[in-house]
Amino acid sequence: MTDLCEIDYAFQELDDLSEGFELPADRIKPWGNVQAVLACKDIIHKPFAVINADDYYGKEAFVKVYDFLVEHANDDLQYCMPGFVLKNTLSDQGGVLRGICHVDENGYLTDITETHNIIKINDELGR
Repeated sequence: MTDLCEIDYAFQELDDLSEGFELPADRIKPWGNVQAVLACKDIIHKPFAVINADDYYGKEAFVKVYDFLVEHANDDLQYCMPGFVLKNTLSDQGGVLRGICHVDENGYLTDITETHNIIKINDELGR
């Protein structure tokens, strides 16, 4: 059997922090997605995508991200993030944590507000 692709591994370390940040004494969990990507900084040298396994909203988002990466493969500092209509990402099983994205008049991301315990009440948003 031939190799289909090269695989590299990167591991998050609690104390692998950007300059100016300190590890709190009580911290026991990894920092999350941003630190996971930073852990790959010596491995990633081409356009890439970060995919969370927490939620899956269909293949359309993957197709759009792929198309963006192909279109901008030679551009420096081009980023994208698929967005979803919030009410379509809620669970019937209880509250969820979501990043609420804010964009400017040109559609560029300006801020993400982490919002906890968003619930569905009679098919509407609630907290």
